[in-house]
Amino acid sequence: MTDKYAIKQLLSLIDAHWPEVSCVENDVIMCLIRMNDLIMNKAKEKLAPLGLTHAAFEVLTTLRALPHPRQLTPTELYKSALLTSGGMTKLLKSLEEHGYIERVWHETDKRSKLVKLTKSGEDAAAQAMEAVSIGDRQILGETFSQEEMQKLRNLFLKGLEKLE
Repeated sequence: MTDKYAIKQLLSLIDAHWPEVSCVENDVIMCLIRMNDLIMNKAKEKLAPLGLTHAAFEVLTTLRALPHPRQLTPTELYKSALLTSGGMTKLLKSLEEHGYIERVWHETDKRSKLVKLTKSGEDAAAQAMEAVSIGDRQILGETFSQEEMQKLRNLFLKGLEKLE
């Protein structure tokens, strides 16, 4: 599945040759990092045929999750995605060129525009979410039971509530 050492092998090497850093917290973090890599690679694989990057997926799904009229300022979108402001500008231009978003004047601040999801963008978000969800199920659903998934979800939510 990957050309990297299996995580158990890597953790065993650390236990044997670097015991002073071997602890459960480091093991958990390393497992999370590896799981993130696998999930992101699967998402990229599923998004590529749709012509979308992961960053575009983040923007489209962020807007799709909002109530109508499904719009945010570029700054609010920037805060929701892992991009630089320059990267966000380039991404928004590309999404607009594809007809997935449109720029509309802000009702109360006529100096700025909002980013609004179009019908085409809603369709793209739905198609992308379905493709990524299939990948997620391939990775997680074939690895964990529903009960284990619920426990993982609850543990991650508990941790993120304290960290965010």
